[in-house]
Amino acid sequence: MDKRLFPLVIYGLILLSFVAQASAGESFFLYQENYFRWFHASGWMGNTDDLSINSAFPEDPYLGKTCVKIDYSPKKPNSLGWAGIYWQYPVNNWGTEKGRSKLKGVRKLTLFAKGQKGGETILVRIGGLRGKDYSDSDMAQGKFILTDTWKKYTLDLREKDLSHIIGGFLVIFENASNPEGGTIFLDEIEYHK
Repeated sequence: MDKRLFPLVIYGLILLSFVAQASAGESFFLYQENYFRWFHASGWMGNTDDLSINSAFPEDPYLGKTCVKIDYSPKKPNSLGWAGIYWQYPVNNWGTEKGRSKLKGVRKLTLFAKGQKGGETILVRIGGLRGKDYSDSDMAQGKFILTDTWKKYTLDLREKDLSHIIGGFLVIFENASNPEGGTIFLDEIEYHK
C-alpha cells in the first residue's frame, strides 16, 4: 500500500468504528472528551458577544480529561437580553438544508452540568428550529438551575417526533435569570433510545 494512503485508511477505519458504535448502542453521545458528534456548535444567537466557549476545558471534568466551559457575560445595555448556541447539522444550517434523522426514537437526553458559583440558570432545547426550506419536526426544552457541583439533568423526549432534526442541542442564557452573567460546565451529553 502507498505510504501516503495509510493515514487516510486508518482515519477512515476509526471514523467507521465511531459510527458503528453509535449505531449499535441504545445511546450515543453528542459530547464526550472534547469531541462533538452528530451536531456542531455553529448556531450562535442573540447577544453573541456575551458568550465564549471552550470544548476542551481540562479542569475538573465530570468524566475523562475535558468538559465544555461556557462563559456568559452580559454587557450593558443588553439589547436582546439573551444569548445562545445551537448545535446544528450541517454546520450553520438555519433551515436551508435537511437535518438528521439520527434522533428518531430517542426517548431522553441526559447531560451533566454545574455552575461555577451555583444558581446559574440555562434553558436547554432540542429541535424548535424553523427555516425557510426545512424545519425541525418537533421541540423539547427544559430550564435548569445549576448547583456548583456536577449533577445529572434529563430532558424527556418520549412524546416527541425527532424524525428530522437540524438543531440537536441548544443552550440559552437569559439576562433576567443571570443578570451578573455566569460560567457553566457541561459534560457527557447523551441521547438515549
